[in-house]
Amino acid sequence: MKSNLLQYYLNWNVKCYVLIILGISCLIVYVQQEYIIVPQIHNMLAVDIKTKEWLLSKFGEYRFASFVLTPLVILLRIYLVSICFYIGNILLERVHKTTTWKTYFHVSLKADFALILAPLLNCCLILYAGTDFAANIMQKTSLLYFFDVDSLDAWMVIPISLFNIFEFLYFLFVSMLLSVATNRTYRDSMNFVTSTYCTGLILYIIIVVFIVLCIVE
Repeated sequence: MKSNLLQYYLNWNVKCYVLIILGISCLIVYVQQEYIIVPQIHNMLAVDIKTKEWLLSKFGEYRFASFVLTPLVILLRIYLVSICFYIGNILLERVHKTTTWKTYFHVSLKADFALILAPLLNCCLILYAGTDFAANIMQKTSLLYFFDVDSLDAWMVIPISLFNIFEFLYFLFVSMLLSVATNRTYRDSMNFVTSTYCTGLILYIIIVVFIVLCIVE
């Protein structure tokens, strides 16, 4: 039953899926702009009214860029995950040789919905109960919640925050989709994702930490 549902999800029309993802991403960007960024500009205590008006006007001129950049970032993320899988398949030879780049990209595309759940949930919480409530709830989904952020070095915040419920759900979800798409066992798919995606994620963390250290120093 579970495999049938996953197969149905994989076979679901890609154009409809992409349109839904684009719609969700635009909604997320709009809510973040209207309920987070704009109020932050209005609440700047050390800034006079004219400066606030200037900031708001400039923000209004370029706010459309976020609606373009967000889908591009999502597409880049999907491509990077696909590359991890494809290179891992060549190096590890754990998946059948007939598995193509198209299969990995398709799985990465459909699995990315799990990562969009985090900003989507945050968006819904903001609309339902406000930004403070949303921030409080979202903090509890990350390992960072158990640390005193003020006592941490700047380079430690991002790596720790990446260990969250949604990242774990993505790991499980993409493993299940790969299992169905490649006709492998779920355990084999989990091992493959661990060896490929998790390795790429660690490399990403190292690069981010290096950049943060360079900026801080």
